[in-house]
Amino acid sequence: MVAPVRTLTQTIIFPTGSMPVATASFTPANNSILVLTYASINDGSGATATITNTGGLTFTRVIRSDCGVGDSTAVEVWWAQVTTGAAMTVSVSTTTFNFGAGYCFSVAVTCWTGIDLVGGPIGLSGSENLATPASWNAAISQTLGGTTASDSIVMEVLSADGRDFSTSAPNGMDIQAGAGYTETIRVTGGGGDWMRMTHAFKSGALSTYDFVSWHDNYGHASAGIEIKAAGGGGGGGAIAAKKFMVSQAVKRATYW
Repeated sequence: MVAPVRTLTQTIIFPTGSMPVATASFTPANNSILVLTYASINDGSGATATITNTGGLTFTRVIRSDCGVGDSTAVEVWWAQVTTGAAMTVSVSTTTFNFGAGYCFSVAVTCWTGIDLVGGPIGLSGSENLATPASWNAAISQTLGGTTASDSIVMEVLSADGRDFSTSAPNGMDIQAGAGYTETIRVTGGGGDWMRMTHAFKSGALSTYDFVSWHDNYGHASAGIEIKAAGGGGGGGAIAAKKFMVSQAVKRATYW
């Protein structure tokens, strides 16, 4: 089996001004999906995202995680199916968001082809957060609730409030996705030098999504989802192909 293929990624990092905030125009592939990962740090409570677009697509939220305290960190993952690709933009609005004092967010919109459109492209998911303001200086290996197919993609997103006003360890430690992940966004020291975010993906049979060690003082939130390949996961594509071949064989036998 072949893993889904990333054809493009559009990003929004540290937007300023008023809502909504839009990506640049892009054209997704036919018979693809868009996966949107969102990470924020906001004063008081985690900002909830609202997703709109000019392509007439319907975005569905898969998972959300919010540490819910202090300079609250929150992450969300959304997806939409694309039948026929056309030029479009994707816009993000957030509730009760404070653009001042360094409270910011980042968004990655990634297009995937070769996905399971028979059994459904989204598989396992998992999330975690540090719900009490406290110092954290360790890696995260968070369960997905099972093991993904070997040809699946795992997408992950993490937001951490580092309060890193010095460059000495553990303050100033970088935030990174786990080994083997490809990062689409990595934010280090943004938003007044406290914002730490990463959006990333990896293929393979995985039971966790992972981040290497970093430091935060005021909480973090993370989430990960599985993107299933065509014919993978539940095997929908392969089953459909077999049914087609059997049907054609029966027709030929009946005709002759």
